Amino acid sequence: MNLKRNSIIYCITAAAALAMTSCSRLPIYSQYQHIDSEGWEKTDTLHFTIPVKQQGQYDIQLGMRTDSYYPYTQVKVVVNQKTQKTLTEHTDTLTIDITDTEGNIQGKGLSIYQYSFPLHQVILNDDDSLTVNIFHCMKRSPLPGINDIGIIVKPY
Repeated sequence: MNLKRNSIIYCITAAAALAMTSCSRLPIYSQYQHIDSEGWEKTDTLHFTIPVKQQGQYDIQLGMRTDSYYPYTQVKVVVNQKTQKTLTEHTDTLTIDITDTEGNIQGKGLSIYQYSFPLHQVILNDDDSLTVNIFHCMKRSPLPGINDIGIIVKPY
């Protein structure tokens, strides 16, 4: 009887801990911008402005949705992150694998494929904001097959 009661208490405690952990990691920002169906021009920089109410460290992710018309195995994008109050800035050039070495699509989905990639973490002050600018640096322009680009921000 004692073993059964301890097992129940353990399960309740584990479930409560899991619930508290998962709630704190919910995104504070998740926004996608649609890319024109004719393709993504090199000069089309996507701009995201993320207001932050609470000071802390944040994980930033790049989200991307492609379709079967994307003609390459990789895509290269430049991501610039800049905070407005502390004026910190970080720029990354990402090479994203769309397919593996055998040509299999790496994204999740059936006709639209979802990808997610971690970016540089940021520390933000109260009432700060983060600006993220994204453009592609592929030779082809317009670049077909990329449907949406997004930014997801979660507390660290």
